[in-house]
Amino acid sequence: MLREFIDKVTQGRFVVHASNELLAGGGMQNPEPGGLNTFVYNKGTQQQVVIDLQTYTFPTASILPLVSNQYFTFERPETLVAWQFNREFYCLADHDAEVGCAGFLFYGIHHPMFIRLG
Repeated sequence: MLREFIDKVTQGRFVVHASNELLAGGGMQNPEPGGLNTFVYNKGTQQQVVIDLQTYTFPTASILPLVSNQYFTFERPETLVAWQFNREFYCLADHDAEVGCAGFLFYGIHHPMFIRLG
């Protein structure tokens, strides 16, 4: 399943993937128009994920944040749920000293950051 919302005023884009065999990110060589950041939830058993040509184990019951310029593929994408969105969707204000649009989850110090739930 693939569902998409686009705000006509801001051009904010929000995409939901569930059981989508085609879930992947093209990275810098094949970028998604508008640059989509991604949260991926592994609701199944652990599986392999390739991020920028490095293989990692994606634990079960975990969320993985990915940025728009990363290449990624999954061993079993049909077992995942993903939410993707562009900057226009999540950034409240541009050029506001009190509001930041680059956050810890996407630009943190530990990569990849598997967030274990439960």
